[in-house]
Amino acid sequence: MERNGLETGGLSNETHAAFKVTTNAITEIAVYYKEKFGLDFILPGKFQTDNLESRFGLYRQISGGNDHICIRQLFETEKKIRIRSLLKLGTSSKTFGQVLITNNDLPDFGDVDEESVVLSFWPNIQVNVRI
Repeated sequence: MERNGLETGGLSNETHAAFKVTTNAITEIAVYYKEKFGLDFILPGKFQTDNLESRFGLYRQISGGNDHICIRQLFETEKKIRIRSLLKLGTSSKTFGQVLITNNDLPDFGDVDEESVVLSFWPNIQVNVRI
């Protein structure tokens, strides 16, 4: 089947190559663990990078959906993520219980540390930094 000159119903060359490399790697891991540790099976789902891919997806999303972010955008986005974790607000409701309010639309603060940003917005707030 062809649509606009492109063949559909199959894998792209890049996807096929990635699939082949992944399959070969999992096979080699299984053989290694069988020989080295005597394991009869492995759980290939444990060899995944979902957390890493999720983090980079968040970087791209906060950077305006840009697939090719620069290192400066990465650092700025990481600051926004850390600030957002500090700015979690909550309230209690008889109907809904504890309600968490988050702000997903933080402005760019530039090259400042998180504590000074929080204090500039709320000068009377006390920030406890855990190390």
